[in-house]
Order: sequence, then structure tokens, then C-alpha cells
Amino acid sequence: MALVWRGVVEGFYGRPWTHEQRLDTIDWLGRHHFNAYLYAPKDDPLHRDRWREPYPPEAMRRFEELVRAGRASGVEWMVAISPGLSLVYSDPAELDRLWAKLEAFVGIGVRAFGLFFDDIPPALGHEEDRRAYATLAEAQADFAGRLWRRMQPRGLQLMVCPTHYCGDPDVPYLRELGERLDPAVDLFWTGPAVCSREVPDEHARRVAEVMRRPPLLWDNYPVNDAHMAPELHIGPYTGRGAHLDGILRGIFANPMNQPYASRLALFTIGRYLQAPSRYDPEQAWSEGARQLLGGDEALVQALGTLARCASITPLAPEEPPWLVGLFRRFEELTGSFHFEEGLRELQQGIAELRQAYAALRQGAERHPVLADMRPWIEDMGRWTELLEAAVDLIVTDGALSWMGDASADRQALQRRFAELRERVRSGLKESVDWPTRTCGDTARAFVQHVLRRSVARSG
Repeated sequence: MALVWRGVVEGFYGRPWTHEQRLDTIDWLGRHHFNAYLYAPKDDPLHRDRWREPYPPEAMRRFEELVRAGRASGVEWMVAISPGLSLVYSDPAELDRLWAKLEAFVGIGVRAFGLFFDDIPPALGHEEDRRAYATLAEAQADFAGRLWRRMQPRGLQLMVCPTHYCGDPDVPYLRELGERLDPAVDLFWTGPAVCSREVPDEHARRVAEVMRRPPLLWDNYPVNDAHMAPELHIGPYTGRGAHLDGILRGIFANPMNQPYASRLALFTIGRYLQAPSRYDPEQAWSEGARQLLGGDEALVQALGTLARCASITPLAPEEPPWLVGLFRRFEELTGSFHFEEGLRELQQGIAELRQAYAALRQGAERHPVLADMRPWIEDMGRWTELLEAAVDLIVTDGALSWMGDASADRQALQRRFAELRERVRSGLKESVDWPTRTCGDTARAFVQHVLRRSVARSG
């Protein structure tokens, strides 16, 4: 069974995308197995905080252009409103205000709408609502049901995001909402967590049973908002069940604040959406990288190095395995009296970082996907310089240990040692304030270890 909706939800916190970025993204989505774009940026005040206010005419003209672009690309453009922070569910005037706002979108051709109750207090906040309803689920189902009855004769579609949208679905709130809402109204769910590492088939089946309908998966990958803002999520889509297309009604991926950098992960999601049971994450990633970089194999290899360094994501929260292995291998070889071999392998790994940094920095001048990644490319470059200095410190320390006290070169080497140690120390101090995150904590831990081992000689 094919998924009805294969979409992207612009649903992150932070600066919304520009109109031009949305137009470009809609065209790209239509060519990569997606058929929906749901507009719901949390920091658009008229979407959330000031939901009662209509969008001004200029904004509506831009939205109409997005609707037309979607039709041309085979992508349904949808819009959501998030009134839950201030909505008085029992006040009939509130529904009239919302309906007037949505009718303006119907007038420009929008046919599917989201009504979002996510990220709000899990209790009724107004006295009149507490008198009218026994539970939050009853209030939300009543309001959504009245809205749905206005929409139904117009052939419109409604998607609701509940307040409890992840974790264990078997809770009274979600069961009541599922029982009270018309089965034709869709319900969103993000999986076992807000940003789910895995969404197994069995979990989706449990959600469907509680909701009494096939759920829509709001998949918070590759999104990097809020506390994840320093991260770059460009790894392949993993951890999703092989048969979700027979359980879910649709999947909407929440992208990063960086629209072009998002395309690498989105490409792999598009491949998954085609045929979940035959999806190969690594093959999809390689295909996506080659397409986005115009087949430049050197750049694809360099991007792979960045991806291995920036591998910490909700789908893979561990420290970057490649770097962990590189530093562990050095310690193992030096600990077994194979220092030269260990040093050589460590230098080769850092040289790969240096080559990737140079290639990506140059490639960012002509590839939008890399231009979007520039802060993380520069971050990898800073770590490369710090690791190079740490290796120089190791080599200089070793040379001093073999050099006699009477050697004519010893004083110059000691000055070199002191300079390197200060460079490493100050670099580590500065790294605390670097705004982006590559190389995880493992690079910092390795450099700190090198610095600590140099203390005895500096004393």
C-alpha cells in the first residue's frame, strides 16, 4: 500500500525559510518522490502567537504563488494554524475567527489544513473551558469537529496534531481524542520520542489502534532547531520500519533551518518513501550526494568525511565512530610500542580532514548545498588545525625526550614545544564558544589528553 502523503513540514523553531527557498524546495520535492509541503513554521507569529489575525494581502499573494508552484510540481501546498496557546475552545467566536482565516486560503486554492495543538500546556487554561469540558481531549475534539463540519462540504481535508504526540500512545487523552474525532480527520504522531531514533512497524500499529485511524508520522529528521541548532544532520534516513507504508497514512519530514543542506537527508527520505522494504540508506546517501554535487566524486568523498565528523543526530546520537576509531587506534598502537605506526595512521586521518576541508570550502562557492553547510565546514577546519597542532605537540614532545640536555637544538625545540602547547590550550578554550558542532566531544577529549600529557615536560 502506498503512502497517501509523502511530505515535508516546515515546522521548525527559528527563522522561517524565505519565499524563494520555498519555491525552489517545492520544485525540488516534486522531482524527488514527494507530493506535499505543509507550511507551519513555529516562529511565524501569524501561524501561532497571533493566529487570530489574517495574513496581509502581500503574504497571501506569496502563498498563492506557492500553491501554483505546487500544482505545477505535483506537490500539494498546505497550511497549518497553531491556536492552542490562547484558544478558548468553547467560544463560538474563536471558530469563526479561525474559519475566516482559513477561508482566505481556500480562496487561493488550498485544500488541506493543519490544526496544531502541539507544544502547549496539557490542561485547559480558561475557566469557561473548564466549565464546558471534562478533559482537554474533549475540548480539542469538539473544536476540531466543529471546524471539520465546516470544511467537509467544501471537500477540504483536516490534519490535527495532538498535544500528546510521542512516546507511549496508550494514554487516556489520545484514546479519547481518537474516539471523538471523525475517522476522516488525520492525526499526527512523531514516534517513540519527539525526535525518534527508530519508528518500528509495531509501534506504528499500536498508535493506529489507539488513534482508530492510520496516523500521519511527523518525522523530526533532519530538523536541527532549538538545542540541536549547533548540529548538522546530513546522514541517511534510518531506523524506520520496512512496512510503515502499510500502516501509516503519510510521512512528513521536518527539515533543518538550512533548506539546501536538508536536501541530502531529504533525498534519502524520498528513496525510502518509494519502497520502504527495499530501501538501502548508504546507497541512497551516495546517490543523493552525487546528484547534489553534480557527480564530482572528489567533492562527494569530501562530503562523506564531513558527514562522518558531523554524524551526531537523533538517528545516531553516539560520538562519531570514525574519529573514535582513529584516536583509539593511535592509543592502542602507542601503548603497544608501535608509536611510529600509530602516528602515521593518525596523521593520515587528519590529512583526510584537511583535504576535505579545502575541497568543501572551495565547493561551497558553486554548490548551494555546501554553501548552506559553510558554518560546519569551517568548524571542521578549526578542529583540523587544532588536531594538527596536537600532533605537532606529540612529535615535539617525543623529540625532546630523545634529545640530550647539551644539544644545541634543544632550546629552539623547547620554544617550539611551549608555542604549540599554548596554541593547543588557547584553541581548546576558544572551542567552547564555537557556534557549530562537528567532531563531537571525542576530538576535544583527545586534544585535552595530549595537553595533559605535555604538562610534565612544560613544568
